[in-house]
Amino acid sequence: MSSEPVTLFKRRVQKLGGSSLIITLPKQWINKMNINAGDVLVVVDEGEYLKIIPENFSPPVRSLSVSINSLPKDDEEKVRFIKCAYGHGYDRVTVFTESTRNGGVALFKNGEILDRMAKELPISKIIVSSNAVLIEFSRDDDDSINLSLKLKLYSGALNAVLDNIAKGRVDNAKEDLAKLYSLSLDIARSSVRKSLGFSCETSRLTYISGFFLALADAISMLIDYLSSGRRLSRQDISLLENTRSLLLETLGSLATGSVKRVEHAREAAEKLREVLVSNGENISTPVYSLSVNAVLLVRTVTELSLCKLKEKEQGDLVGARVR
Repeated sequence: MSSEPVTLFKRRVQKLGGSSLIITLPKQWINKMNINAGDVLVVVDEGEYLKIIPENFSPPVRSLSVSINSLPKDDEEKVRFIKCAYGHGYDRVTVFTESTRNGGVALFKNGEILDRMAKELPISKIIVSSNAVLIEFSRDDDDSINLSLKLKLYSGALNAVLDNIAKGRVDNAKEDLAKLYSLSLDIARSSVRKSLGFSCETSRLTYISGFFLALADAISMLIDYLSSGRRLSRQDISLLENTRSLLLETLGSLATGSVKRVEHAREAAEKLREVLVSNGENISTPVYSLSVNAVLLVRTVTELSLCKLKEKEQGDLVGARVR
């Protein structure tokens, strides 16, 4: 991860023609990105600020190499490790092992696990050699551009799965959960890359990247609970609705980058925490667990996001150099 300080450039807005406003591009950035006259730049509207990206820009490939001996022995934990590597922005994972015969199944004793991983992750190819397995992920060139859209899609999927859970539609909830996992991985990956360069985020970057995956895991436990034939009480449904409102507000605040909405989400998390403390004994274990996870994750993510947004608003980025 880069620890380079963020460089803040200032430019005066100039008028061109009757109504157009223009600014010049910093020479240092032009040289670094090899920008020439006539090149196309993509201008991304992120609400309160703009991001400028060269049209054909492709971030460098990030690779991770590990020994089979350093991976967990359990197949499920191996899959989770690969998912986390993807979520943290790696494009390629190479696992070195003594033998990878049988199409790489030796890496995962259960061949179905490997098949499932290929379905749950955007894997472009798996290459098997005599001493290694290489897993390469499909690269999304629009990761940084589409993060807000992905957050909105995640919000819709989350709303759908929690609605189906509240209404006891277990099969529908399972289908929605699969979509939620897929979006979770994409957002986790994008959020890591989007947050690079903000000094206040580095110490707890794992939370912002793992927020969505952890949430999907908690929902999965709740679906398993309902699949066993159990039902939610009125108190469970009420708490579930409050948790849903909290999560949707948090996602909305992250998508828009609004400081006020982020602060409101943090306040809502504190109120839900008070409900859990005063009435937790009347709530079923999976609903209680989901709500507790939601509160902890929202508190951490909103605190981290406020750090970034307030730095941006005040123009006081740590280590920034004004030019």
